[in-house]
Parts: sequence; structure tokens; C-alpha cells
Amino acid sequence: MLPKPPDCATCVLERKGFGYAPAEGPLTSPVLILGESAGKTEAARGTPFAGPAGAMLKRAMRLGGMDQDWFRIDNLLRCEPPGDWLSGAPWEYDAIAHCTRTYLKNTLAEDHPVVVTAGGLATRHVLELAKTRHFKIGNFHGTVQRDPQDRFWVVPTFHPSFLQRGATNLMDVLRFDLTRAIEIARTVQHGGGYERQPYILTCDPGVLYFATWADLYLKAVADPSMSVDLVVDIETPDSSTVVEDSRRDISWTIIRINFAMNGEEGVTVPFEEPYLIVIRKILAAPGAKIFWNAKFDVPRLLKAGCAIGGEWYDYMWAWHVLQSALPRGLGFLAESDSGRRITAGEHKAVAHPFSLPYRLASSPDSS
Repeated sequence: MLPKPPDCATCVLERKGFGYAPAEGPLTSPVLILGESAGKTEAARGTPFAGPAGAMLKRAMRLGGMDQDWFRIDNLLRCEPPGDWLSGAPWEYDAIAHCTRTYLKNTLAEDHPVVVTAGGLATRHVLELAKTRHFKIGNFHGTVQRDPQDRFWVVPTFHPSFLQRGATNLMDVLRFDLTRAIEIARTVQHGGGYERQPYILTCDPGVLYFATWADLYLKAVADPSMSVDLVVDIETPDSSTVVEDSRRDISWTIIRINFAMNGEEGVTVPFEEPYLIVIRKILAAPGAKIFWNAKFDVPRLLKAGCAIGGEWYDYMWAWHVLQSALPRGLGFLAESDSGRRITAGEHKAVAHPFSLPYRLASSPDSS
């Protein structure tokens, strides 16, 4: 076991934390993997990700044909906290702040083009999301975010210990996220730069703007030379707290509706007058409608007096058929290259009717 360096003397866990595991891996590695804290094995050996979680991480690397030397590895906290408890512990913020000032800031300054944040705690810390409510790593994994200080790209993923505790169905998702990080890092290192896919989400526009948007959609639907599918999603009072693939909330009150007809823009409006006149025109149009959990959305729209024209499809169940071992929540599947933080509602509003089937076909194989 490595002794704690003198710089640990002023840390709240200087006497309570066990062992010390500094960063490991080549300084020139294109990707830095940042975990949460050292576990018992890591603290004893003085090496991050040396225990069962590390074995799971190495397995994901092997599945993706990745060399371990492509990664440098560190943790928010370099010792094992009491009871291996960090997230939500009384020492969480002070211990992480001390370790960041003393060690992590130097690791982050090593010029790694991409940082993979493993787990919710590391992701919230690096992206400065400590105060974000209802944060779920499943809604961020595989996305490409920009460090708030504009130093590197961030690709969040699940912590290998989560897989090790039973979520082995996410192994190929972890492999997918690591592969994506390597691809982005190599692009940056070769001077190509990484271009984010822009999108525009218009929130609560004026009725005239919304009516103009609707007219563009209606004209596209009426044009036989065009093939336009409309993504539709509703929000109820419990939408932000209920799991997407269960949606067992009993509320039949629709408070908001989201539309998108291409991958670069979406519009979200309150489900109330004077928007309702336009909403009903859009839904009644003969074009195909795409829902995520139509068994939840469609009955509520019908009860609210909205006729739904054209064929409609439930992509949640299409995804479940193709990837039955993976979560069905849209936040898990939706991918954002915008470089900005995306809320669950925004994920739905900008879901591309053509990018979704692409993701269904090209997403990680759970077998």
C-alpha cells in the first residue's frame, strides 16, 4: 500500500481514507478515464481500477480491440473513503475539492483530448452539474459534451462497478462509449478537430411562429415527392420523475407537447390555448407519426380531443425488439453531439425520425 503524500495532510479524509492510488497510464494517452474513488483493491495496490471494476473495464477494452496504453486512468478521490462511500457522504464535496485542487487539476491539464467520466459522480463534477435535479448517467452516456472551461471533450459512460454489480447487459454500451472517445481523440490529435452536430430547439415560440412551423410541415406532408415523418412526444406533470419505459403515472393531464420533423430542429409548446388549434391541425395531418411509448401518449391525446391522422409507430417497442436487454428510456438512446447539456425533454423534442431507426440499426449489440 502506498503512503499518502504530504499534500493529503489537509484533506478531511487524511486519517479516515485508506491507501493512495495515483493516476496511471501514459501521459500522452489520447483519452483520460476518470472514475470516482479508489476501492479496497485499488487502495491496497496503489493502482486505480485494479479490482473487479478494473477487470470489467479491461474486458470492454478488449471487446473493442483497444490497447490499455491508449488510456490514462485516475479517480476523483485517490484513496478509499470510509465504507467505500463517497456519493452523498458528508465528506463528498470537501474531499473531492481537495483532491481536485491537489492532484486532479494536474491530470486534467495533461492535454488529453477526451475525458471519459465513468459514473454519475465524475460526470457531474467535470461538467459542473452538481445542482442538476433528476440526473441520470443513462441520459448522458455516449454523448459528446464540452468541458465548461473549454479544455477537452467529455464522453460520459457507466461506471464499470455498476456493470460488475449485475448490469452486464451494458458491457457493449461501455465498449461503444470508449470506442467513441478514442475516435474523437484521434480526430483531434490528427488536427482534424471535432465538429459538433448543431440543432435548434425552439421553446415556447409565439403562436404565429408555431403556426408558420406547422404550415411548413403540412405543406411537406401534402407534397408526394417528400417523405416526412413527425416525431411527437407529450409531457405530463410526472414525466420528469417517472421512468420512461414504465410511465405508470396516473395523470391524464398533458402540460406540453414536443414535435420534430428533422434532426436539426425541434419545437416544444404548452398544451393549451391558443397553441391547441395548431397542435390539433398538426396531429390530424395524414403524415406518419412516431411516438416513444405510444401506449402512453396516444390515449391521452385522444382523450384531449386530438385526432391522430396517418399511420403511427412506436419506436420504443421497435428498440426493445432489437435490443431487449437494454433500457427502453428515450434518454438512454437519444444521442447529442451539440456540446451542451440536454434535458430529458430536449432529448425527446429533437429526436430525429430518421436518426432513431439509424440508431436502432447501428447501436451497440447487447448480445
